Amino acid sequence: MRSAGQRFVYVKATEGYSYSDPAYRANRDGAAAAGLLHGAYHFARPDSGAGDALAEAEQFVGVVGRSLTGQLPPVLDLEDDGGLSSAALITWTRTFLGEVERLTGRVPVIYTSPSFWRTELADSHAFTRHPLWIAHYTTGAPSIPGGWAAYTFWQNTNAYSVSGITGAVDHNFFNGTVAELQALAGGGASNPYTPGEVCGDGYTVIDQAALGGSSGTVYLLYNAGNQANCVTTIKRTNIGTASATKAYLEVQGRSRVTDSGSFAYYAGPVRAEAGNTCVKWGGAVGANAYDSPFEHCG
Repeated sequence: MRSAGQRFVYVKATEGYSYSDPAYRANRDGAAAAGLLHGAYHFARPDSGAGDALAEAEQFVGVVGRSLTGQLPPVLDLEDDGGLSSAALITWTRTFLGEVERLTGRVPVIYTSPSFWRTELADSHAFTRHPLWIAHYTTGAPSIPGGWAAYTFWQNTNAYSVSGITGAVDHNFFNGTVAELQALAGGGASNPYTPGEVCGDGYTVIDQAALGGSSGTVYLLYNAGNQANCVTTIKRTNIGTASATKAYLEVQGRSRVTDSGSFAYYAGPVRAEAGNTCVKWGGAVGANAYDSPFEHCG
């Protein structure tokens, strides 16, 4: 596969709360030996049982391990609603993702299709901080649900032929460069700055949005002491090298304040008092941008 030009692979690790793929470790180790960037995914089998989401998360991390250094982020594969309502499935998804992130320190990727997300999760916009892996078999650009600005991975067909595998396989694109893919797997330099350091003492992150191609993350912070918001965009690629980066904050009824330029690590901080007033916030790294609606009105 590697000699045929493939760069990365995701390996199935677990399904539900009790099944572990017996070939997981051999596939993972084989991918690493071949020079393929690799990660693990969990096929979700949600149900209404108490603690099911936590049980599935713990099963997954128990197989893949807590230290995923050098690997692509873990993935939640959502294709089965388990008979849950949209509200219940949203809660299940949030619980699973939160537990995996708590145990591994990595922000999980969400794998889904446009129709499944819009129908079964009511097109929820609550998960945009998680990179999107969209399964949409089309020759044009994929449809993006759920408020995501862009996809990180796109599964464009399930009928691909590649050396090393007998029969048709799924095929995926990464929305970025090889260097960005390596950075996503932990192979690139990390940004030494955190949103709290950029905005200063008293500010706490209340929302965030990942930018396409894993190029960066836009953060919205709040300071309860002075009722001020702060926005910063933290780069995840081209770290230490000046490149186009932007952060902005707009308090409803006032002019937008923007910090935009060629920065090595981050844009911002952009601060404004916004007690009991809705704000619009966002930012960009290169062409990858996020723009919120007016929200956080309390």
